[in-house]
Amino acid sequence: MPADKPRTDRYMSARTRQATYNKWASAAATTTVDLSKEADEETSPDLPEEKPDEKTEVFPVAGLDKRCTSQNLHSFEHLINDLETRRNVPDPTPKLSTFYDEHEKLAAETQSVIERETALRANITAEIQRLKSDLQQSIKAEDGSRRAYRDETVDVMRLELQEPCRFNRMYGCLQKYVSGHGHLPPLPSSCESEEDRRLSIWIQENKSLMYSKSERITNFPHRITALKAMGIDAGESDAQARWNKMFAKLELYKHQHGTAVLPTLVECRLSNDRNLITLRRWMDEQKEQVDSGSITKHMDRLGKLQDLGVPLKLSPQHEWEYYIHRLLVFRAHNGHTFVSNKYPGLHSFVLGVLEKLKKGANEKLTKDQ
Repeated sequence: MPADKPRTDRYMSARTRQATYNKWASAAATTTVDLSKEADEETSPDLPEEKPDEKTEVFPVAGLDKRCTSQNLHSFEHLINDLETRRNVPDPTPKLSTFYDEHEKLAAETQSVIERETALRANITAEIQRLKSDLQQSIKAEDGSRRAYRDETVDVMRLELQEPCRFNRMYGCLQKYVSGHGHLPPLPSSCESEEDRRLSIWIQENKSLMYSKSERITNFPHRITALKAMGIDAGESDAQARWNKMFAKLELYKHQHGTAVLPTLVECRLSNDRNLITLRRWMDEQKEQVDSGSITKHMDRLGKLQDLGVPLKLSPQHEWEYYIHRLLVFRAHNGHTFVSNKYPGLHSFVLGVLEKLKKGANEKLTKDQ
């Protein structure tokens, strides 16, 4: 048996204490009690009792479990095989037998959960594969249906161009004219016959519809294609061409006089300059369009005039209506109203509205707005 605990020396170093503890713990773990040997020792002569080293100190057995736990010596997780329920002790105590039963029960429950999870995973995988197959078949069916629809639409459009109506009648006349002359008819004022003049007017009407993207022509895209096939394009309308011509004259006036602000109409008449009078009247037309708000259909024109230095500005109400319309169109195309600086005018308008909506803003929106 190991020696009894000697008197504790509180000045003993930590390393000496650790070595003493290890030595005593090893002796305590390996010491066995042999009854036969003890009986022999009773008859054997007394042997001198061994005395422990006075410089060593041993610790009580109660400290062994604490130290083993601190070093994870009781953790056996790395030795566990999943769902292994082998009984290593043939004749266990009631306590261990109870733990064996509970262990086997938990293993069976875990195995059942794993089997359900595996079956569910297999079902989900099979369902995903089925859905993918259905999607592929649906895509193929959609493509086939779209091709059939396009082919049928082409046939419908061809037949529509053969139906008796004013467009088809005039288009037939255009085909005959181009086939006989090799080019489109001239402007109405330059046509020699009444028939050619009517055909030229019809061409100008359709060019205007194409330029303004009117529903009267955009609802019939095959008509646009037919006109372009004959060399008729929207290009620039006569009204736009006139506006660009007058704007060029205004730019020249500013280059010569250093300002884009024209004299009054009375002063222009007194100057006897026909070009200046015409330019003044054209500028009055632009001012009327700004005052009435009709220029919002051509806001690019207003922007050019303002950049040139012409003091024209929409009224707050007309400006509000114009930008609200543009914002609605923007939302219809994009699905939101988060306008970026790619649209400078609309972007500034939205920022201004948001600023007015802030608490404590100096300027507020009206009730109607």
